[in-house]
Amino acid sequence: SLTIHDFGPVGIGRSLATINTAAQLHVGGSGTRSGNVFLDSTGAADDWLIDPGAAGLWFRNGSTTGTPASIKFGIGAPEDSLVMASDGKIGMGTALPASALHVKKSNAKLIVEDTNAATPSAKVIEIKKSGIPAFTLTNSANGSSWDFTQRTNGNFTLSKAASGGFEMQITPTGDVLARGDVFARGVMLTSSRASKTDFSEIKSSDVMKKLEKINIEEWRYKGADKKDRHISPMAEDFYSLFKLGPDNKHINPNDLASVAIIAAKELQKKSDLAEAMTVELKAENVALKQRLLSLEKLVTNLASTDGSLIKKGENVALK
Repeated sequence: SLTIHDFGPVGIGRSLATINTAAQLHVGGSGTRSGNVFLDSTGAADDWLIDPGAAGLWFRNGSTTGTPASIKFGIGAPEDSLVMASDGKIGMGTALPASALHVKKSNAKLIVEDTNAATPSAKVIEIKKSGIPAFTLTNSANGSSWDFTQRTNGNFTLSKAASGGFEMQITPTGDVLARGDVFARGVMLTSSRASKTDFSEIKSSDVMKKLEKINIEEWRYKGADKKDRHISPMAEDFYSLFKLGPDNKHINPNDLASVAIIAAKELQKKSDLAEAMTVELKAENVALKQRLLSLEKLVTNLASTDGSLIKKGENVALK
């Protein structure tokens, strides 16, 4: 049961010939208690059973091999499967962890699965940091990186590493700012009356007068391809005339569309008025033609056989 080798190692459940002299303590045996080590505490809930076997080395929170294993180390696990460095950093697949948790292996994949169906909306992953929490996605093949960061002002930014700015930003109020173009199948702008307030009437004539003053130019963004051109008014000019939007650097598509609709309605009114006048003039022209025909008939009926007109009993020669 207890063997002490003359080299110093102690064997429990091992004979002198079978003690592993590379270890100071060799625990062995056969059956369900083969090599088990039981750590007894003050209560059953605090007991631990170290259980080696064909499946690996299991740590059971209990006193029997039937107790569920809390920690398992499988047989044949790769080298450095789990490493705790002297500075407390934990490595999985690496003997030199470079961060608090460093996972390194071929086809590495992380899965976090929440099996609590009672709270389906609960957070699965939460990153906390005193200061500026962030995480980075890096392509180790070409070194390109993207940073996801929550700024001190509450803004969330998506940045290409070393770009000197952000490519996309979301503010705490839900505003989204993008450095480049936004391509989408469709953009649905909120325009429900229920979402609006502070209504005021618009005079179409005032809008038309302002449109006469605005200048439409063709242009391209700085840094854009020379073929990537656009036409529009400048935001400064549009804001100066209409005072719409939060500043003079941006134009809301709703405002542009509404100004265009007002202009189209005014042009339609003018077109309808011109068409009505045309119909009236045509009617007057028809009436004048009818009167002319009547006069021609009258003249013909009054003409005498010798080519003179009879007027109040007198003969008047036709010229």
